Amino acid sequence: LQRSYMEKCFRLMYYDFSGKAGFFSYVIMDLEILAIRRALMYLNLNEPQEIIAHIPAYLQGHIPFDVLELSRIRDFQDLLQLLSHTPYHDVLLPYSAPNGEISLNACDLALNTYFYRQLLDMAQKEYHGKTRENLREIILSEVDITNLNMIYRMKNAVNLPEKTLDQIEVAQIPIRLQ
Repeated sequence: LQRSYMEKCFRLMYYDFSGKAGFFSYVIMDLEILAIRRALMYLNLNEPQEIIAHIPAYLQGHIPFDVLELSRIRDFQDLLQLLSHTPYHDVLLPYSAPNGEISLNACDLALNTYFYRQLLDMAQKEYHGKTRENLREIILSEVDITNLNMIYRMKNAVNLPEKTLDQIEVAQIPIRLQ
């Protein structure tokens, strides 16, 4: 399903006459972030050998890092090295874990924040008028839904002690309708 979705988006990109991937490049960025999230999850589980089994090989050539190199990473520093020529390196660098323990929530928040900021920037640069306003509203609505989902998980689905409003606020994507 995911491959079919990606292929349909590539076909749509063909009709973007700007000569570049344009706004539809968000599909690639979403897949890049998905691959990074999976790598982080398996590193955190101390099962780096599982990374390659859960990253689709068809991504090779579409994302800016070598999918096969993901099979060789053993820790967070290896992942940062692999991502050194991508913007994701700087996004994840503050969460470097010297003791080997990775804060998945912090990394996920940083990746989500980066993704939605990039999406808003692309909409701002490539569209005008009502189309830009509509895209911005859709993106910000998705941010709100993502934040609501996270709040629900923190309050109900995860067996954690009672969270304060400050803890919930810090865990949200810091992008708001202005």
